[in-house]
Formats: sequence, C-alpha cells, structure tokens
Amino acid sequence: MDIVKENRYHLEKYYDGAESKLDDEFSWYNVIGTYEAMAGKGSLDNIFLLEFDDFDDTHRLAYGIGVNTQLKRITVMIRGTYAETTDDWKRNLQFDTLQVPLPAELDSPQRSMKVHRGCYEYLFRNTLRGPTHPEERYEEVLNTILWVCEKYPDFKLFISGHSLGGALALLLAFHSSADRRMPKPVTCISVGSLAVGDESFQSAFGEAERRGWVRHLRVTNEDDPVPKLPPFPWYKPVGMNLKLCRKSGYALSHSSSLDSAVSGNSFTELWHATYDNTGSIEDILKPHLLPEYLRRLERVKDELVSKSMNDLYMNVVQRNHEVKD
Repeated sequence: MDIVKENRYHLEKYYDGAESKLDDEFSWYNVIGTYEAMAGKGSLDNIFLLEFDDFDDTHRLAYGIGVNTQLKRITVMIRGTYAETTDDWKRNLQFDTLQVPLPAELDSPQRSMKVHRGCYEYLFRNTLRGPTHPEERYEEVLNTILWVCEKYPDFKLFISGHSLGGALALLLAFHSSADRRMPKPVTCISVGSLAVGDESFQSAFGEAERRGWVRHLRVTNEDDPVPKLPPFPWYKPVGMNLKLCRKSGYALSHSSSLDSAVSGNSFTELWHATYDNTGSIEDILKPHLLPEYLRRLERVKDELVSKSMNDLYMNVVQRNHEVKD
C-alpha cells in the first residue's frame, strides 16, 4: 500500500494536483483510490508484493511478483516499453528471427523454433553478464519465481505484461512451463502484445498447450497497430485471442482456428490499423494504451465474468489434459 500511495503522490506532484487531467490521462488513477478504500477495509491484507526488480532498467527488463493469498495466485508482471532512453525500443524493432532450440522437456522431433530476436535476447542474453550478474535475465527471473512457488506450493501462476512486456511474458511463460518444478498450467495474459515467433514457435506452443503446461489469453484492441507487429506474414499469434472491438462487443478465437487473427501480422493489416485513423499520432496510438484497453474491457465485463480459461480452451486442448482455473 505504501508503494501505491507513493506513486499517487508523485503523480499529483507532477501534474500539480490536476486530478481531472490525471483522470483523463491515467484511467488507472481511480484504481489507486479504489485500492486505498479496500485497504481501509482490510481487503488488501492478503495481497503482497514479494519482488520488484528494476535495477539498471535502461538495459534490462523490469518485473515484479505479487501474491494474493485469498485467490491463491502468484502474478508476475513485466514492464512494457518505457522510454526512448531504454533498450526497449531497440528490442521492439529487432524484427529478424532467431533460431533457438526447443525446451528439452518437450521431447519433440521439431528440435528448434524461430522467434523474435529482440524479445528473445532481452530475456535470454544478458549483455551485463559478469561478476555482478552471473546469470542470464531469464535465469534470475525463473529462480525468483521458483522461490515464490516453493513458498506458496498450491498457488496458481500467472504471467502478464503490456506491449513489449506482453511479448516477454509469453516467452517467459512458454519456457518456464517446460520446467518440471513449475506449477501447471502457467497462464499468460498479454495485452496489446506483438507476436514473438513463426509457425515453428506456434507449433511448439500448441504442443505445450495440449500437454496442459501453458495457456495464453492474448487481449488485443482491433485497431491497435502493435499486435500487427512485426509486419511480416511469417509471424504467427499463439493461444486464445480476445479481440475488443472499436465500437462494441468482442470476438474470441484460438490461433489454431481459421477465424483467428493469424493473418493479422501483415503490412495490409498494419496499414489499416494505422492509416484508417486520420487523426494525430496520439489518436493512432490511443488504441494501444492501457486506458483504452480498460475502457473496452469494462464495456464487456458482464459478458466475460462468466467465462473461465477452461471454457475458452474447451475445444482446443486435448480432453485428457484438464486445465483447471
């Protein structure tokens, strides 16, 4: 709660107390007030922040781990693209693919897959590795997650992020789900994320899904240009897509189905998402920002609350690999 209050203080100081402007620019600002009210009623007594690591965050991904003891849930959050002074943009734009081995635990004839170079190297190739950073970033994050899972052995694991953070969350969820020490399934919820691999990654991820190791809910706004990236047809989405429509409603599909947005990562789709909007650059980017995602989710909340990940995955995973909520 102290962290929440501290951030509220900094926001108010930055905007000179202009609460109406804060409401316009940060729809989550009201969430802070809600959390404060919950804390006053003792509702936050079962929510803890166990880890937050943003050391040298201009060159390394930043993440936090929280625990909800009431819901028995561990949540890993990875920060998205932060500022032009960080390596985030450089990683975003490294669109070329990198051929990497599959996790050995998959024991698949496929052996390797192609993934987004920038995202993969941000997580698996630590440029600062040395005496102070003996492990790759993935190993550091994984070991911290395992420590939390050991502390809360019967809790479910969720990994999430927005934009670049969503792409990193997906890679982390996929690779960590192959670790026998991880609770299964590992659930990834990405918001406004770019794609991270080609058909070989899609195939490997699908195999992990069928084994009940991992599941992915990919939340996208239909006019958000970022989920159309990289703008090459060989990049493919994975998991279940919750597409939030511009005017009203939503659509649900899985990457294995014909009606999924498999063709979404193309120059044509990116062109329409970007240039059908004749406004300013702020208008073009607005569908990518979290306030717009929150508004659209709020609009369909009543329809979505009755659905579970079991419901969404009912027709796409093997019946002998039950995935529990």
